Amino acid sequence: MPEAPWTAPAVGAFPRAVSLAHPDGALVSIVADERSMEARAVAVGAEAFGELAGALRRGTEGFRIGLAPTGLELLGPSGSLVRAWPLDFAAWDAEARLGAAERRLGAAGAPESGTAFDQALDAVERAFAERAPREGIHGAGPFALRFAELAEASDFPRNLAGFGPGTTPAGDDFIAGWLLAARLSGREGVTIGDAELGRTTAAGRALLLGARSGCFPAYLLLFAEAFSAAVTARSEPATPARDASTDQAALDAAMDEAFRHGASSGADALLGFLRRLGRDGSVRRRP
Repeated sequence: MPEAPWTAPAVGAFPRAVSLAHPDGALVSIVADERSMEARAVAVGAEAFGELAGALRRGTEGFRIGLAPTGLELLGPSGSLVRAWPLDFAAWDAEARLGAAERRLGAAGAPESGTAFDQALDAVERAFAERAPREGIHGAGPFALRFAELAEASDFPRNLAGFGPGTTPAGDDFIAGWLLAARLSGREGVTIGDAELGRTTAAGRALLLGARSGCFPAYLLLFAEAFSAAVTARSEPATPARDASTDQAALDAAMDEAFRHGASSGADALLGFLRRLGRDGSVRRRP
């Protein structure tokens, strides 16, 4: 997150986020709570977010939002202060959550055939094959055909930056999922540099800046935690107080959240996750 103080024009008001075009070229999001957090987001609480979104309901043109060390300010088209919200800022420690999931997976063993990791990955792939959208990079249209071509290139998946449909391009979401899988499995990731950041959208730039530093959106952190718990449950003997079905239900819920994220962003990220771990993501699809 860029250090305060700064102001940026509001460029979008959505049910879960208000988007700002920060001067550094990457979006900043104002969200209600931790469930919608990402690397470049500020959670202001449900009441303040409702007031802010309500003030922008008729349009964002001319409005700027300022972040000061003490809180948030909404500035009108004339530059005058419309509303201020004092905030008690607290760090969102995505790195600690991801590190805990990574350690749990490390203790459960490598993602080899027949292991608990492999079994949990089977469940993710089955759910993905059933539920992934049939358009964009997942179907048989022009984006999917071009995606297949890019997947054969030597610079894959780095060449996906900025590729595909969506405010956050599908290729950027795929890269985020790829990087998450690499982090959790100990496999090599992919280097995202200025060239890649320069050819995507402001939303994609924000996502990739976070993902390359290990700060993933909240829905992907939830998925990582649920996946690690499912692997752990499969690697340990069942007890009356705990069995694998409980953790599988949590993993299913995390995937539900991912599939609801954006038009196809969550599905694109899950595909990147699967592909980095050697899964196709489509082998069990219904016709």
